[in-house]
Amino acid sequence: MKFHVIVGRIFAVFGSSALAALAGGAVIGVELWKAAAMAGFMAAGKVTESLLRAWSEDGVLSRDELAVAFGSKSTAPVIVVDDEDDDDDLISAYLPADQK
Repeated sequence: MKFHVIVGRIFAVFGSSALAALAGGAVIGVELWKAAAMAGFMAAGKVTESLLRAWSEDGVLSRDELAVAFGSKSTAPVIVVDDEDDDDDLISAYLPADQK
Protein backbone atom coordinates (compact mmCIF):
# COMPACT_ATOMS: atom_id res chain seq x y z
CA MET A 1 0.00 0.00 0.00
CA LYS A 2 1.40 3.37 -0.93
CA PHE A 3 2.45 5.92 1.66
CA HIS A 4 -0.02 8.57 0.52
CA VAL A 5 -2.90 6.10 0.87
CA ILE A 6 -1.89 5.31 4.45
CA VAL A 7 -1.59 9.02 5.30
CA GLY A 8 -4.97 9.65 3.67
CA ARG A 9 -6.55 6.90 5.76
CA ILE A 10 -5.03 8.37 8.93
CA PHE A 11 -6.61 11.74 8.05
CA ALA A 12 -9.91 9.95 7.47
CA VAL A 13 -9.69 8.39 10.95
CA PHE A 14 -8.90 11.84 12.35
CA GLY A 15 -11.90 13.38 10.61
CA SER A 16 -14.39 10.69 11.52
CA SER A 17 -13.37 10.76 15.18
CA ALA A 18 -13.43 14.55 15.25
CA LEU A 19 -16.99 14.63 13.89
CA ALA A 20 -18.13 12.21 16.56
CA ALA A 21 -16.68 14.43 19.29
CA LEU A 22 -18.46 17.60 18.15
CA ALA A 23 -21.77 16.61 19.72
CA GLY A 24 -20.11 15.58 22.97
CA GLY A 25 -18.18 18.82 23.15
CA ALA A 26 -21.35 20.83 22.63
CA VAL A 27 -23.16 18.97 25.40
CA ILE A 28 -20.47 19.44 28.06
CA GLY A 29 -19.47 22.97 27.06
CA VAL A 30 -16.04 22.35 25.52
CA GLU A 31 -15.17 24.51 22.53
CA LEU A 32 -16.03 22.53 19.44
CA TRP A 33 -12.64 22.85 17.78
CA LYS A 34 -10.90 21.61 20.94
CA ALA A 35 -13.17 18.59 21.27
CA ALA A 36 -12.73 17.73 17.60
CA ALA A 37 -8.97 18.22 17.70
CA MET A 38 -8.51 16.05 20.79
CA ALA A 39 -10.64 13.22 19.42
CA GLY A 40 -8.93 13.37 16.04
CA PHE A 41 -5.42 13.40 17.48
CA MET A 42 -6.20 10.52 19.82
CA ALA A 43 -7.65 8.38 17.00
CA ALA A 44 -4.81 9.19 14.60
CA GLY A 45 -2.29 8.52 17.37
CA LYS A 46 -3.83 5.12 18.08
CA VAL A 47 -3.61 4.10 14.41
CA THR A 48 -0.06 5.46 14.09
CA GLU A 49 1.02 3.62 17.23
CA SER A 50 -0.42 0.36 15.92
CA LEU A 51 1.34 0.83 12.56
CA LEU A 52 4.67 1.63 14.24
CA ARG A 53 4.42 -1.40 16.54
CA ALA A 54 3.70 -3.68 13.58
CA TRP A 55 6.52 -2.17 11.53
CA SER A 56 9.03 -2.40 14.39
CA GLU A 57 8.65 -6.19 14.53
CA ASP A 58 10.05 -6.93 11.08
CA GLY A 59 10.38 -3.64 9.16
CA VAL A 60 7.47 -4.50 6.87
CA LEU A 61 3.77 -3.66 7.02
CA SER A 62 1.55 -6.40 5.67
CA ARG A 63 -2.00 -5.89 4.45
CA ASP A 64 -3.29 -7.66 7.57
CA GLU A 65 -1.31 -5.34 9.85
CA LEU A 66 -2.70 -2.33 7.98
CA ALA A 67 -6.23 -3.70 8.19
CA VAL A 68 -5.96 -4.33 11.92
CA ALA A 69 -4.48 -0.87 12.56
CA PHE A 70 -7.36 0.81 10.76
CA GLY A 71 -9.97 -1.31 12.50
CA SER A 72 -10.78 -3.73 9.71
CA LYS A 73 -10.90 -7.44 10.20
CA SER A 74 -7.71 -9.33 9.55
CA THR A 75 -7.64 -11.79 6.67
CA ALA A 76 -5.31 -14.06 8.64
CA PRO A 77 -6.65 -17.54 9.33
CA VAL A 78 -8.65 -17.94 12.48
CA ILE A 79 -8.90 -21.28 14.21
CA VAL A 80 -12.20 -21.90 15.92
CA VAL A 81 -12.55 -24.74 18.36
CA ASP A 82 -16.09 -25.74 19.27
CA ASP A 83 -15.96 -27.52 22.59
CA GLU A 84 -19.67 -27.55 23.33
CA ASP A 85 -21.23 -30.80 24.42
CA ASP A 86 -22.46 -31.75 20.93
CA ASP A 87 -20.72 -34.34 18.77
CA ASP A 88 -19.14 -32.14 16.13
CA ASP A 89 -15.96 -30.76 17.67
CA LEU A 90 -14.92 -28.41 14.93
CA ILE A 91 -11.51 -27.07 14.16
CA SER A 92 -11.67 -24.84 11.11
CA ALA A 93 -9.01 -22.72 9.54
CA TYR A 94 -8.95 -20.38 6.57
CA LEU A 95 -12.72 -20.16 6.37
CA PRO A 96 -14.56 -16.84 6.28
CA ALA A 97 -17.28 -16.52 8.92
CA ASP A 98 -20.07 -16.91 6.38
CA GLN A 99 -18.74 -20.33 5.27
CA LYS A 100 -18.58 -21.96 8.70
